[in-house]
This record gives sequence, C-alpha cells and structure tokens, in this order.
Amino acid sequence: MPRCQNPRCRTDYPPGTYRCTNPHCQCLLPDAIVAGRYRIETLLGIGGMGAVYRASDTFEMTQVALKIISAATSNTDSAIAIERFRREARMPINFTIRILCRY
Repeated sequence: MPRCQNPRCRTDYPPGTYRCTNPHCQCLLPDAIVAGRYRIETLLGIGGMGAVYRASDTFEMTQVALKIISAATSNTDSAIAIERFRREARMPINFTIRILCRY
C-alpha cells in the first residue's frame, strides 16, 4: 500500500495510486512514472519551490535526483519559477568536487 512520503501528510493510498490527493501536498508516490522515463523511488526533500525525488531513469538504468516544481509556484509566477529552476540547474557547473559528475 503506497504512502505519501511527506512527513506532514503520510496518507495511505490503495495500490495503483501514484499521486497524493491531499490538496496541500500532491506529492508523487513511489513507482509513479514521470515523463515516461523516470520511476519515483522516494522523496528526498520538499521546499518552497517544489520537491526532489530519488528516481530511476528507466532508459539509462541509472539513479537520478528529479526536481518537480510545485503547481502553486508555477501558477503564481511561472516565468520567475522557471528562471530560478534554470539558475539552480546551472549552478553545479561552477563546482569542482571530485564526486560531482558533469555531462
């Protein structure tokens, strides 16, 4: 039985459910498929802009961190939310840490 992994929600759902229906949460549940490619494994964190999940890339057979921008953020000011998301995605280019891989 899938359970919402948001610590403030923790609602149980019947098998086959892939999104929390709590209007204040709406997290993806384990085994949900995003963009036909990424299978959600677990919630890593939630912030003001959205949620980050550990997911499996079913094409590349690798583990990835997948950030989903929350509907509330994208509805209120989508241009600002998208620009923040892009800026955040570009930030690791400036890091020189051995364990961080670059594409």
